Amino acid sequence: MVSPGEGQSTSRFGHWKAVSEDTLGAYALVEGAMEPQEGPPPHTHSREDEAWYVLEGELSFQVGERVIVGTPGTFVLAPRGIRHRFWNSGKQMARYLLILSPPGLEKYFQERFAIPGRDPSKSLYDQSPDFREKEEALSRKYGLTSEGEQPTPRR
Repeated sequence: MVSPGEGQSTSRFGHWKAVSEDTLGAYALVEGAMEPQEGPPPHTHSREDEAWYVLEGELSFQVGERVIVGTPGTFVLAPRGIRHRFWNSGKQMARYLLILSPPGLEKYFQERFAIPGRDPSKSLYDQSPDFREKEEALSRKYGLTSEGEQPTPRR
């Protein structure tokens, strides 16, 4: 059991409410928050499916070619292998639950937030060129590809 405000925190990304060890390897669960106009670039997961449930605010999602605006109560699934992105398209902080299945991406975020040179006061997605180069290598390690890259098949 994890109480409100508890869980493994990863800076502005949110709280990991459950990780692989907590769910016998079934999934990971994040209670996330995102500032207005913030969000990761288009990317593809080769190892896990992502599913969001919007709690507060407004999040926009692009999964493949489809784009939707999610308000509280919206559920969105981005299956592995499908390019997707999400961003806070509203004017206030957005909150959501994120399920990753299978789990393991929590290790990516633990490593990503430990990269030297990351400025914790900046957006998670706005970093120095040196940081981005290190992050790209880390993404490849975890089977993530960003715009313009080709996904690496899971072994």
